[in-house]
Amino acid sequence: MKPETQKQIAATLKAFKPIEAYIAQKKKIAAAFDALEEKVARTGAEHKSFLQKAGALEAKRLLGEASDADAQVLDTDLIAVRDQQDRLSAARQALELQQAELDHRVKPLYEAAGQAIGDLRRVIETDLDQEMRQAASMLTSIVNRLYAFRHATGIGLPSREIMDMKIPSVVDGTNLFQEPARFHPRNDSVIEAAWEKDKDAKALHDSLQAFGTAYSILHRDERRVDDAQRQAERDSEQLHAGHVGA
Repeated sequence: MKPETQKQIAATLKAFKPIEAYIAQKKKIAAAFDALEEKVARTGAEHKSFLQKAGALEAKRLLGEASDADAQVLDTDLIAVRDQQDRLSAARQALELQQAELDHRVKPLYEAAGQAIGDLRRVIETDLDQEMRQAASMLTSIVNRLYAFRHATGIGLPSREIMDMKIPSVVDGTNLFQEPARFHPRNDSVIEAAWEKDKDAKALHDSLQAFGTAYSILHRDERRVDDAQRQAERDSEQLHAGHVGA
């Protein structure tokens, strides 16, 4: 990774510190709301239970079956539950106020994050673009030299192990080794092959061309000799057949 990229990543991490604090506070408030809801539900159930007990006790007092002293403890508990409900309501308002203050920070933090991510993206895209171009150039050079070897020697295409490789083009996704390859136009074509524009491939071609020429001459002579030998064998067979018939 280039120093410029590392420097920009460090700047992005620094820019995200307030965002990390915002997210941490957001989680704390969410957890506080969850805990509040649990207490509200529990206190509500206790309040309902105390009301039922208070109602039953009040009915007994009206029937003369219970005294005021019997209801005093229950009244104290009921007041305590109502006080708890008031505190929970006040706690909800306090949390909602903190949530509102946190919400006011969302837009500027979002804009800051977008700016930081955008700056980082441009640096990394530039970095990776250079790497991709270097890799593509190296790969293209290799393919060019393969076809330069083929053109210089006339032996044929590289081995199937190489030609069967799947290397997708970054331009259109097609396989660089897929036939018909764009690196060897027809012999009668006036279009210059792509490999001929590659300095290294052209140098390899020129250094091997003498081998290819010699090999081609031997190939033609070998075929000529074979043809002559086969013709001689046929003539001999015909002559032998003529003597036998006579």
